[in-house]
Amino acid sequence: MLRLRYLMEKERIIPIPTGKKLSKRFKGIRLRSCDPNNIRWVYVAGQGLIPPNALKWPRATLPLVLFYVVEGVMKNGLILSLEVTPWEYEQLACRTKEWHAKKL
Repeated sequence: MLRLRYLMEKERIIPIPTGKKLSKRFKGIRLRSCDPNNIRWVYVAGQGLIPPNALKWPRATLPLVLFYVVEGVMKNGLILSLEVTPWEYEQLACRTKEWHAKKL
C-alpha cells in the first residue's frame, strides 16, 4: 500500500480526501456565498496563512495547500469562521449551491 497523502492539481498540491461524506461537524452548515471570494485565507505549508490571490504568484514549486479559512453560516443564521480542507470546501460549495437553488 502506497499510503499516499497528497494529490497534485494544476496549481497546487492538496491533501487526498479522507472520506466520501462531510464530517458531522459540518451538519447544517453552508458557505456564506458560492462566490470563490468566500475564501478568506489559505494555509500553505512552510508559509502559513496567505491571501488567496497569493496562490497565483509565480513560484519555483507547487504550494502545498493544507486548508482554507472560509465563512460559514449555520441554520440559525450564525456566521462562523471555518478551517476546511480543499475537498471539504468543494463539498460545502455544492451544498451551498443546492441550498440557493431551493430558495429560488
